[in-house]
Amino acid sequence: MANQKQVYLLRRGSGEWNRWRSSHPKSQIHLSHAPLRLAILPFANLTRANLTRANLQGADLDQANLEGANLTGAHLTGATLEGANLTGAQTSGCIGCPG
Repeated sequence: MANQKQVYLLRRGSGEWNRWRSSHPKSQIHLSHAPLRLAILPFANLTRANLTRANLQGADLDQANLEGANLTGAHLTGATLEGANLTGAQTSGCIGCPG
C-alpha cells in the first residue's frame, strides 16, 4: 500500500515533491494503490516509484520522470504524458499507458 506521507507530499505538487526527493535520494517510493486522480504533477521525479495499481486518471504527468517506475495495473486513462520519460517502466496491465 501507499506511503501516506509520500501521497500527501505528491498531492502538494511536483515542486514540493521534487524538493523532498532531492533531500531523500535513497528513499523508496511506495505509491501503490495511491489515489492520485487529477493530480497536477508536471516535471515530477517519479524515478523507480512503485505506482502499482495507482489511480492516475486525468493526471498531468507532462515531462514527468517515470524512468524505471512500476506502473503495473495503474490507471492512466485521460492522463497527459507529453514528454514524460517512461524508459524501463513496467506497464503490464496498465490501463491507458502509452503503447
